Amino acid sequence: MAMISFSIQRKLIAGYLVVAILVMAIGYISADRSQQVITTYIGENSVDIATEMLATIDKTIYHRVEELQIYSMNLEVRELVMESNQEFEKLEDIQGIIDGIDKEWISAPEGTITPFMQELMSNELAEELRQRTGYYEETYGYSVFPEAYVTNKYGVIIASTGRTSEYLQADEEWYQTAVAERGFWVSEVEYDESSDSYACDIVINLYDDKGDFAGILKAVLNIEDVISVLDQGMEPGEAHMEHLHAEHETMELRLLTKDGKVIYSTEKAPYEIFEDVPEELLSRLGTKEDKHYFIAIGDKPGEGDRLYSRAHSTGYMDYKGLGWILVIEHETTEIFAPVVELRNQVLILSFVLVAVTGLIGVLISRSVSHSIIGLRDATSEITKGNLYVRVKIESKDELGELGSAFNQMAEELEESRGKRIEYTKELEQEVQKRTSELVGKLTELERTRTAVLNMMEDLQETKNGLDVKVKDRTEELQKAYDQLKEADTVKDDFLAITSHELKTPLTSIIGLTQLIQEELADKMSDDEKEDVSVVLEEANRLKKLIDEILELARLDAGKKVFNMVELDIKKLSDEVKDDLKAFSEQKQIKIKLEQDGVPAVIGDHDSIKRLLYNLTNNAVKYSSGKGENVVVGAYQDKDKVVTYVKDAGIGIPDEAREKVFDRFYQVDSSKSRKYGGTGLGLAICKKIVEVHKGDIWLESKVGEGTTFYFSLPIFNEGR
Repeated sequence: MAMISFSIQRKLIAGYLVVAILVMAIGYISADRSQQVITTYIGENSVDIATEMLATIDKTIYHRVEELQIYSMNLEVRELVMESNQEFEKLEDIQGIIDGIDKEWISAPEGTITPFMQELMSNELAEELRQRTGYYEETYGYSVFPEAYVTNKYGVIIASTGRTSEYLQADEEWYQTAVAERGFWVSEVEYDESSDSYACDIVINLYDDKGDFAGILKAVLNIEDVISVLDQGMEPGEAHMEHLHAEHETMELRLLTKDGKVIYSTEKAPYEIFEDVPEELLSRLGTKEDKHYFIAIGDKPGEGDRLYSRAHSTGYMDYKGLGWILVIEHETTEIFAPVVELRNQVLILSFVLVAVTGLIGVLISRSVSHSIIGLRDATSEITKGNLYVRVKIESKDELGELGSAFNQMAEELEESRGKRIEYTKELEQEVQKRTSELVGKLTELERTRTAVLNMMEDLQETKNGLDVKVKDRTEELQKAYDQLKEADTVKDDFLAITSHELKTPLTSIIGLTQLIQEELADKMSDDEKEDVSVVLEEANRLKKLIDEILELARLDAGKKVFNMVELDIKKLSDEVKDDLKAFSEQKQIKIKLEQDGVPAVIGDHDSIKRLLYNLTNNAVKYSSGKGENVVVGAYQDKDKVVTYVKDAGIGIPDEAREKVFDRFYQVDSSKSRKYGGTGLGLAICKKIVEVHKGDIWLESKVGEGTTFYFSLPIFNEGR
């Protein structure tokens, strides 16, 4: 009994201690979580600051580029560059002369200014460059552009603010890279010998009125211009610095190239420009996919853990940026100091809480253990089958309620045991009944299975017969396909023969007939002239027939290439009207356009123009009297534009309307017909409309005229 009581007490005390330890652990974890929150807060805000500073740097460089671009558009600059190019073009051995001058230039002692150099450094353009760079130096207090010069298209200097290392720049790698760029190019930071400064080269390409390369304007941008942006951003008065980093004395800032070379640093220890960042640190700073802040051991001797936050240059507007990396660093011992102090306080309070909780657990466990042991003994009796046992707990708390519930449970168990015996007998009878029913169902299921197997055998025989038929049909289709392919080859051969064997001699006939008309007109009688005209007219008609047959064949074979573009129906109609001006005036018929406010359609320009031409030409041809109008109109119908050509001509009989789009069909097919034609124009029109996913139809009354309609999809730029 004493052993059991001791066990319960031990567990209760252990439970209270576990709760106390959990409270201590939660406090410790909360402190650790606070450290993570501080890391995230300072890291993300530092990333935002670095991103903002880099954006300002990119904007500054872009604005310098923009200023130089505006200057390069100066009319005087362009004229002087053009004059230089024209002078060089007059030379016989341009490259030889350039190489000779370049050799003399390079061989001149350092610090020596030859008369030729002086001429290039004192001409009108050089003086203007010097005034402009001097203005920047006076405005900002340092030399923004230590050096600037202009070359012609041959890559030689024509004006400079000072002596450069070479006369010929075209053989330099930076020059070739810059010229390959359209517009402008910005180099990486490097030491410029001519200006004795660390700088970026800004190269503006110059072009003549035709858009051809004419030369370059190069300005050396002092890196001090970029560093000034960082110095201003680190001033205490800046909002982001005051809000986030006012108390962080260990914060440092480093600007790196994309290769990890230091351009600028705020660290107190002296640094060398272009010194390399350790490879291990650079591997984490250089990647764009990794987290933008992290904790790592400092790269200087004796440094502990530091929080690194980084951002990458992404450029601004047309300037793509140089991939620079801006790093903001904090010592973790400084930023985590409040968290460490809080964690120590939590540990002290937790130890006090554990001691107090253990004492309270001992006192409570003694009052609980006696009642629990009585419940345990009664439960043991019930498991042995003694359902008459009861417990006596006099307390009025939850343990007393538990004792009453236990006694009620014992009474209900005693009552349910009698009911369970009776229910077991009823269940045995029900199982026997269900078993008999199941046997009957199994017999019926076996019969069904036999029937299904018979059906499957019948289906298999049917499937075998279908397989034979499918195989026969497949062989027949293959033969038909081979025949169709052979017929297509014959058609292509026919088109080739027609194109070469008919068009070639026909072109010669037309040319010779035209020559006879022009050269022998004075020597021919009127009858001979008429005969020659008839020959020329019929030859041209035959050529048109051949062209239309070939055009239709190309459409059928899908070999015609369509250049689908935005088309203005009104503009096309104006072009067709101009093309038919002589023909319509000859017949004294006016062509009217009714197409205002109609949206553009999508289609092939030449094909749609031919479609309009064929329909309008037919309308003029078949108009019956002088002074009549042929109307070419258009209107929008949902997502399509419907164009119509209306005449007041002879009309088309009802029985001919279904056939007018057939090949070689003519309403009047008699030998004495009044109107000529090949019978292929409308067939070509129909094919063109079908390729453009439109429709074509007509309305006509004999003696009153005919209206042809065709629809085309409206142009949609997103298509």
